[in-house]
Amino acid sequence: MELRPHQKEAVEQSGDKQGLWFACRVGKSSTVIRLACARSESALMISSKSVVNYWNNEILIRKTGVANISFISRKRFKRDKV
Repeated sequence: MELRPHQKEAVEQSGDKQGLWFACRVGKSSTVIRLACARSESALMISSKSVVNYWNNEILIRKTGVANISFISRKRFKRDKV
């Protein structure tokens, strides 16, 4: 999937750590997955429980390369001290 200009800019300007604060429906999923695949061997993404399944599906659809990407809920992150 080709990234849009604002997504490419976010990927190009990212450092070792990155947070994305895009508005709804402008491509956070594709951007963050591309960042994880391009910049690291592994990535841990944390969000509300209600979107964990959505994100795991997005990873399956959009992942490129060999990066190990895990997505968990904030509750699990706090509980398991990941």
